[in-house]
Amino acid sequence: MTVDYEQSGIPLDRPGVRIARLAESVQILKGLWADGPYSLAGEHYTITGLEGDPKPVQKPGPQLVIGGGGPKVLAFAAREADIVGINANLHSGTANDPSTAPSMNPANTDDKLRWVREAAGDRYADIEIQTLAGFLMITDDARPIAEGMAGVFESTPDEVLDSPSASWGRSTRSSSHSSAGASVGT
Repeated sequence: MTVDYEQSGIPLDRPGVRIARLAESVQILKGLWADGPYSLAGEHYTITGLEGDPKPVQKPGPQLVIGGGGPKVLAFAAREADIVGINANLHSGTANDPSTAPSMNPANTDDKLRWVREAAGDRYADIEIQTLAGFLMITDDARPIAEGMAGVFESTPDEVLDSPSASWGRSTRSSSHSSAGASVGT
């Protein structure tokens, strides 16, 4: 997100540059995890004879998690990651943009999964899919809440109830206790 770049003092390059830099970073990590010294003369990084030490116990290396919300980064994740995170599209650089929630509705999530499946090819069955549940509600009646959220997600209430971005649970309190429910959102 934009604030991450602002707070770290790193310029917020256009998405294509950020994805290319990420791709080079992943190439470097994999090279450092392999046996022997690693060298790379890339567009963004130059590594000369660096020995990655200590070597990871996992072979060929630790599991990589790469997530995103757009077709290019999800295609890259599908080709390189062990775990692909299906996230909101943050093209505006902030989660507060009105386009963020609709980018996680079921139809758009299905599109993202299709991008991953197409880019992964034969390795798709080996990829673990992860997503953020940005809304959690404990309630005995989720429908009125889903009806209120439907417009934000540009979806029907049923689609909101089925969305991987929202998680619904029933109260486990006995009926003799009053329960107002609880919500956690990001």
